[in-house]
Amino acid sequence: PAPTGLHVPIPVASVMASIGPRLWCGNVRSPYNAASTSDVWFSSLDTPFRFKQILEFTNGVPDIKGPATVTLQGEVVQAITPIAGGAVGSEGCYIFTDQNIYQAGGSDSFQLMRPGRKAGFGTNSPNSIAIYAGLIVFMDSERQVRFRDASMTPISRDRVEDKLLAIPAAYIGNTCSGIWRDKYYLAYTPSGGTTNTELLVYDIRRGIWY
Repeated sequence: PAPTGLHVPIPVASVMASIGPRLWCGNVRSPYNAASTSDVWFSSLDTPFRFKQILEFTNGVPDIKGPATVTLQGEVVQAITPIAGGAVGSEGCYIFTDQNIYQAGGSDSFQLMRPGRKAGFGTNSPNSIAIYAGLIVFMDSERQVRFRDASMTPISRDRVEDKLLAIPAAYIGNTCSGIWRDKYYLAYTPSGGTTNTELLVYDIRRGIWY
């Protein structure tokens, strides 16, 4: 169907992710309120360039394929990732903020706009997030490396956390990662440094750090 007068094109945002048939945008600069930048918007189903701030209802029935908005008041969205191991074409995602992790799931827009909080910590290092064999590996806002699984037990505690805690606060956002041959590589800025010159490696199969 043709868009209504309330539809807008892809908004200005600092975080974007294409997940299944929708486009997700975080820290959106609202066309209705330039001072508002904390919302997450997702597009219409199969129309990733069509957005609207409010989910449309017709005779009390929500448009389950329509665009809508998630409000995370006072939080900064750092990353939006697919749900690792989810079905191909799934609309669900994880939303990482600087304070929490949320899961937006379900099969329609009305469910997606009501994400549940999955953890009381987020991340300040969005480029530390990597996906491996149905798991998400990341460094959280407490500077612990974790698997985003059912337990989310930190794999860095009492092992390499002294190095992570020493990263200068101004460069914590520069931390970045990748996975290659069952190993998680985490590049970081050491104490006193100004760029990523050190590397930690976690062997996922053997459960040890190098």
